[in-house]
Amino acid sequence: MRRAFLCVALGVALVASACGGNETGAPEIAPFEPSSTNPLSGQLGTDTTEDGPSPFVGDDPEVIQARFDQALASQDFCQLAAALDSSLPDVSDGDAVVAVYVKVSSSVDAAVVFVPVELEEPWETIVTSARLAAVAAERSGGDINDPALIAPFTTNAFETAFGRIDRYVEQNCV
Repeated sequence: MRRAFLCVALGVALVASACGGNETGAPEIAPFEPSSTNPLSGQLGTDTTEDGPSPFVGDDPEVIQARFDQALASQDFCQLAAALDSSLPDVSDGDAVVAVYVKVSSSVDAAVVFVPVELEEPWETIVTSARLAAVAAERSGGDINDPALIAPFTTNAFETAFGRIDRYVEQNCV
């Protein structure tokens, strides 16, 4: 799983412990600014305007939700990790951001029944972080620059949990 998990994949552009931090280890939070590059694939957008490529627009929330539904229905952890890693909503659409955060939260919570046994402990941290972020997304109307939405992903507990899950996915999911 790429380091995008729950950071860029959710539209939270932060430079923090989970996504890279500063030399002191303190989180640095940067506002999200859409670019013409898809942060998940690194490919430039294909639509152009007179000013150049149009900003990257994320997936429709219904498409993202379908990915999670499929992973949950098959109880496939690697498929769930892929859904988390490839689910970027249009971050300029607050309703889309809220819908995706709520879906991620409910999906990671529902996945506790099929998470690999060696990931049960770190997964609880992911569940808690996703739940807190979903609440913050709802309260802020999907403002991805809201510190309360970013905060759950900047803790040492999240970084540790994320690292364990990331290593598992890199070793076990093809």
